[in-house]
Parts: sequence; C-alpha cells; structure tokens
Amino acid sequence: SAWTYLNGGAGFSAGEVSSLDMDINPTLGYPVVAMSVFNGSQYKSSVYKYNGSAMVLIGPSFFSPGPAQMVNVATDPTGVFAVVFRDGSLGNKITCMIYSGGWSFAGTMPSGPIGSCDVSLNNCSEFLIAYSDSAFASQLNSKRILLPLTPPVITPVSPYNLCPGSSV
Repeated sequence: SAWTYLNGGAGFSAGEVSSLDMDINPTLGYPVVAMSVFNGSQYKSSVYKYNGSAMVLIGPSFFSPGPAQMVNVATDPTGVFAVVFRDGSLGNKITCMIYSGGWSFAGTMPSGPIGSCDVSLNNCSEFLIAYSDSAFASQLNSKRILLPLTPPVITPVSPYNLCPGSSV
C-alpha cells in the first residue's frame, strides 16, 4: 500500500512549522495537529483537524498571545481541544488554551521558565499537563485542568486519585 496525503497534497500550514504534535479524537478517530507556525515575524500556535476530506483550521491562525514553542495538543471525546506551549511573551512559562467553539485562555504556569511540556487526557476527560520546571531544578511536575473553564481551574495532580470518586 502507498502513503497518501490527508489534505490531497503536501503543505497545508499557513507557513513554516518549527514544532508540532498530533492527537486522535478518542471517540470519532480524526487527527488533530497543533503546530508552531511562522507568521512572518515569529512562531505562533495554529491547530488543524481532519474533517474527512481535508485538514481544516480550528479557530484563527496564530492564536497564541506570543511566540510559541513546544506546542502540544490533546482532544477529549466531545471535540474539546487543549493546547499547551512554552510562551515567549510570558517568560517561557506554559500557556494552556482550550478550544470549545472558540479559543479560551486557561492559564499559565509555573512561576519560572519551563524546559518542556506535554498535555494528555485521562479516563475522566480531564486534561493533564506535565512539564519540567526550572524553579524545581527542572524536575517533572504535573497538573490537571478541570473543565468547564468558567473560571479555569488548574490544580496539582494527586498520584492516587486522578478521577473524583475513584480509588486505585
């Protein structure tokens, strides 16, 4: 069998890409790709998803508040996306943004710059963020985002009780 383009051809981003991440919607199975794309002056975040025939932009291009590095994405079964990235406009802290019909700012962390970051979804449909924190000798830390985001709640992750009402 041969490899085929999802978008009908190569090159669907709005510019040069410096980092990217892909996730698969756990219910519908479509891919979602988050990337750091050069907009002519800096690299900013953009997200695309596959609609069955093409990769389509989710919200506006270049939606991050400032330069974005190490972009990562996760999607929940309902189609809500979480994107985390190292934000150059905020001292290289993590910025987390959520898409649920439009992009919402979910918060920044930690107090100092980060080395790397990632986001994933647990079996309770909570987005979990892992990152290396320069304030703690670049050791691993993790937090979770509790939705809905009115207001956003980012809390430390308990290692033994990730889902409310569950036990290990």
